[in-house]
Amino acid sequence: MTALQQILLGIGLLAFSAVVHVGLIAVSIPSFAKLSSYLPHDKTPRLRNVALLLLAIFVLVLAHTIQVWSWAVSFLLMADLPDLATSFCFTTVTYTTLGYGDIVLGAEGAFW
Repeated sequence: MTALQQILLGIGLLAFSAVVHVGLIAVSIPSFAKLSSYLPHDKTPRLRNVALLLLAIFVLVLAHTIQVWSWAVSFLLMADLPDLATSFCFTTVTYTTLGYGDIVLGAEGAFW
């Protein structure tokens, strides 16, 4: 894969990631309104706030999970990683910027 192909693939995956985040947030907005209507505003404001924040965190974690899996599948297809589990592990430590270095891409999967 040439550097230009890698850049274009990266741009495509980043665009997909942005669409996933925006799409899930947009789709979840009615759920926030519905949840808010179920919880009383005056008697338990803290409970209401916690419930809404938990829903927001769930939506964001779901968006990140979809992104990690999409990157893992992409790395599996384009790099020399042996299986999906290894690709998922590599993607997760890279996505979270931990970068353990226990799994590295070989020359075929190197970006430069």
